[in-house]
Amino acid sequence: MQNNILREMADELSGKVDIQYVQTTVPADLNIFNQYGVRGLPTLILADAGGKEIKRLSPGVKGSDEIRLLIQSIPQS
Repeated sequence: MQNNILREMADELSGKVDIQYVQTTVPADLNIFNQYGVRGLPTLILADAGGKEIKRLSPGVKGSDEIRLLIQSIPQS
């Protein structure tokens, strides 16, 4: 479900964020789960270009309004 919501928002998010999908079924992705301490799925994490976490939403499917609020929390540089 979360993937579908993000895909529906693709045009809106284009140029604002880069989405990186990380999956439990991909062995190489497990390091990312450990790095960010992900314990529940789905989890949306906002990170800067260097990978430093800025903010995360609690686990669970998030609607487009919650995702918009997360994107709006990006610090302006």
